[in-house]
Amino acid sequence: MRKQIFLVLVLFLFVGNIFAQGGWVLRNPFTIDSINYSASLDSSTFIIVGTNNLILKSTDNGSTWISKNHFTAALPGNLTRFLNVNFINNMVGFINSNFLFKSNTAGEKWELVSEDSFDYFFMISEFKGFAIRTENAIQKIYKTINGGSNWLLQGNL
Repeated sequence: MRKQIFLVLVLFLFVGNIFAQGGWVLRNPFTIDSINYSASLDSSTFIIVGTNNLILKSTDNGSTWISKNHFTAALPGNLTRFLNVNFINNMVGFINSNFLFKSNTAGEKWELVSEDSFDYFFMISEFKGFAIRTENAIQKIYKTINGGSNWLLQGNL
């Protein structure tokens, strides 16, 4: 009898959690690619990045998504996924993959800035940013003061 009561209580806990998130709605068309990171440009504009060079932008709170894989030059042949995206304002943003890309057009077009590869990065202005790269099992911190064109080693984590 104790096991039955316990099972009923557990089921009620799970059912309560399932119905607690009633605000989510599936939006189409979407993608079967993995999404790695997202950024908000303003209260209704979002960019998501992921595998297979996925860049999608929504300007209507996610109701519709449009591909924004528009680059000013040919992509390097070994580019396969975008790891993260960071916008410093509603116009200027950066995407990290095995290369660094920049947009001055709210994510409409992207240009190659650097062929440096990082595990993670974060720009705090159009010119200044920080990145982490793992080298020989050691995480190292890098800094840029020229928009990602050059990176200087700052130390280890």
